[in-house]
Amino acid sequence: MDTDKFEKDMAVFDFRQHQEVLTYLTYLNEKGWTIEDVKGWMDERKRILDENKEQAEREQKAYEEKMLKCPKCGSTMFIRPVNIDNKTQTGDSKDKSVWMCPDKECLYTIYNEKTVQEIVRI
Repeated sequence: MDTDKFEKDMAVFDFRQHQEVLTYLTYLNEKGWTIEDVKGWMDERKRILDENKEQAEREQKAYEEKMLKCPKCGSTMFIRPVNIDNKTQTGDSKDKSVWMCPDKECLYTIYNEKTVQEIVRI
């Protein structure tokens, strides 16, 4: 074996990485699996992850479509429950949630008689 050529060609990997690969390949062989099996498994995992990512993106988009845009500045508002503990009291017992503009210059708010769950479900 040409050790100098190997070290030059494989210089992007450190000794620990070579050890991990050797351990992995040895174990793979002992269990009767091949590199092609690993590639197939990885392709399947990537496909599943991509599908889950796409589903999560669709759900996020649907959620964002339910969110209000601030009528004053156009920022996407967020919704929080109110009147659920001492810190969230509004002085009006009918209030169940509040839309709030995150823009510190704006801070526009809209109080609601529906809960966050009721609004998000609509």
